[in-house]
Amino acid sequence: MDIYRGRDDAGMWCRDNAALCPHRVWWCDAGGYARSTAVGVLCWSALFCAICGLLYPLAKGSMERWPSKFKNENCVMWFGWHVQSTIHACWVSSLAFAAIYTLSDAPAGAQFDASSTRNSQHINDAVGSIANTSHVFFCYMLVDTLITLCRKEMTIDYFLHHLVFCFFCVLIQYHCFAPYLAGWLLIMEFSTIFLNGFSFFRNRLGYDHLLVKAFFLLFAGSFFVSRLLGMTYIAGSFILAVFRHEVPFAGIPRWHLYTLVVALAGAVVLQFFWAYSIGRKVTKVLVGGSDCSSREPGPGGATGDDGVEGKKAS
Repeated sequence: MDIYRGRDDAGMWCRDNAALCPHRVWWCDAGGYARSTAVGVLCWSALFCAICGLLYPLAKGSMERWPSKFKNENCVMWFGWHVQSTIHACWVSSLAFAAIYTLSDAPAGAQFDASSTRNSQHINDAVGSIANTSHVFFCYMLVDTLITLCRKEMTIDYFLHHLVFCFFCVLIQYHCFAPYLAGWLLIMEFSTIFLNGFSFFRNRLGYDHLLVKAFFLLFAGSFFVSRLLGMTYIAGSFILAVFRHEVPFAGIPRWHLYTLVVALAGAVVLQFFWAYSIGRKVTKVLVGGSDCSSREPGPGGATGDDGVEGKKAS
């Protein structure tokens, strides 16, 4: 059994964690976390404004040449929403992949407990990278929620989806622990890249267009790998670490751990539910008997005119 004893204190947004503060993360206490979050929200908001104000005029002609059959998909905010989401997904998934590769053969304590000064430098560097990337993700989720509210397209399931992921971020970041779990949750954003392409072009080119089908199949493949298999693997690993007592989790309330266990178990069930729906659509696309426009719930729980989530599965 892998008992990991060399650790720093958990809690208070890494304030007493010498392995990460003050050199590896952007925040080191509640005040630093609040300031970093404010800066992150401002940066994502500024990027969205820049995309809408500078990039959209360059793309407007092409969008008008191939308009969507839905009016709301021809506006500047729809364009900015997709572009910013794709930038975010590429960024966080690439950073998370490099970090979880480093942590993949680390001891269970280094993967799931609070960081320790007894870890090797490259492990703590990877943990710091995941911590900062998770904060980038958290700030993006806040801005994405505000944009969706401004567009008047917020739904209950979309709001709850963002609320749950923000809860994951705050709980994990507060205790400065479970970097391997956080990394695998972030890597799931990879599938959003292809879902964005499918969502943007489906009502412009039509579901039978080769590009739309390619985006959908790439989304389906990345979903099964990063979300279904990846989520099942990391949830099982974390749950076993909690109940087998492989990791001390000193300073972390047990009810916090059990809350994560329940949430992860529910998330795995949800991935299988979505995978069944997506699998049926993939079969229809491959056999050519129908397109991928059946009205079944997709990632995020929402249904667009195609049954795949109207925007993305973050």
